[in-house]
Amino acid sequence: MFRLRSAITIAGLSHLSTMIAGLILLFIPLFDGTDVLNNDSGITQIVITKQTILETNNPNALIMLLFPWIITGIVMFTAIMSDPIKGEQQRIRWRWKSYGWACTLVLIIFITLTISSIGWFYVPTLLLLITYCIVNK
Repeated sequence: MFRLRSAITIAGLSHLSTMIAGLILLFIPLFDGTDVLNNDSGITQIVITKQTILETNNPNALIMLLFPWIITGIVMFTAIMSDPIKGEQQRIRWRWKSYGWACTLVLIIFITLTISSIGWFYVPTLLLLITYCIVNK
């Protein structure tokens, strides 16, 4: 029983780390952006500035920030639903646990696809979710 309660705590920490990573990406300028300034005398200047993810990718970047948050939210919900205090049958608990494992696999794929831009920010979340899968076996 202690193992599943710690699994809920780990799932909650992974959800919290996803929110922190999303807020860092949302408000701290980390990405390089370029502006081209043309002068009437024929001189062109390129100015490199730091931008947030919204300034770089438009509001469509919110989907990239919300996706891991939703995935870890599902894992947290499945951790709560697989708690043995609820008195559920063993087969139903196994099903809830498998949803958490599948969400961890989806986050691994997401990080692999976005490793060159924002994937590194979600590696601590991935480590917490892998720990959740080990604890919640």
